[in-house]
Amino acid sequence: MRAFVHLRPSLFAVLALLLAARALPAVAAAPGALLIAGGAIREDNAALFHAFLARRPEGRPGIAIIAAASAEPAAALARTRELLVRHGADPATIRLVHLALLDDPTTPEDEKGWAGNATDPHEMSKIATAGAIWFTGGDQARIVEALKRPDGTDTPMLEALRAAHRQGAVVGGTSAGAAAMSNPMIRGGDPVAAVGGAGEALVLGPGLGFLDEGIADQHFDARYRLPRLLKALALRPEAGGIGYGVAEDTALIVEGDGLTAVGRGLVTIVDTRRAFANGQGFDGVSLRFLADGQSAVRPRAAAPRRPPHTRP
Repeated sequence: MRAFVHLRPSLFAVLALLLAARALPAVAAAPGALLIAGGAIREDNAALFHAFLARRPEGRPGIAIIAAASAEPAAALARTRELLVRHGADPATIRLVHLALLDDPTTPEDEKGWAGNATDPHEMSKIATAGAIWFTGGDQARIVEALKRPDGTDTPMLEALRAAHRQGAVVGGTSAGAAAMSNPMIRGGDPVAAVGGAGEALVLGPGLGFLDEGIADQHFDARYRLPRLLKALALRPEAGGIGYGVAEDTALIVEGDGLTAVGRGLVTIVDTRRAFANGQGFDGVSLRFLADGQSAVRPRAAAPRRPPHTRP
């Protein structure tokens, strides 16, 4: 008992929340789905929003929205809440998580004051029982900075997010919220620069890692990001040579070993496990495309191949 006497009340409360979440009766046998959206989601994309809401586990209707990526956090929270309600979510089930790094000067709220809330028990309580978690767009680096400590370890809020996902909660995100799903994560970079042309150089960094294999990239059609995804896979072999490029107004749903596309564009599955660099390009790259409603088996479920980017 002596070890607990010296715990700060806030830390004790955090531990209690995590233990309570693990004790919930409606525990799923497998982790929840991931819904990785390519950005620029149209407000009338009912199929995408319904796919997200329908994957909440039974007995966990709560929805947590995180706008840490946004430069307008309060506005992004409000917009996302409105969209989810429009597509069938009960307003009473929605929790707006106050976590942000930037203040929007056009609002009376000082959102920058939310920067340390990844250890706040009240904010974590919004996640502990959630059956669905949504990350808005913005800058994916802000998400990681808000949810990870400077030494790269998880904050208590990120631990709570992982616990909720393990218990079956669906985790979704659009644009920056999609990029942050993988680890490593693409922080930025121009596709022209990826093949030696002018532009912003490719920048990679740690992500949240909910997607346990591969690298996710968004706005894949509108910004022609295939070259930068290929370079990212070449530079970071720990990604296993697999990339997922998601078009705008489209999402990739990851459930166990299954992949499904929903929306108006394409999901591009990029497999470089038999590829090797060849000057300004790659030979041996395999591409597969999924349109709305089409499914595939995750590449990790297939027979292992040679290490990526080695010449046969």
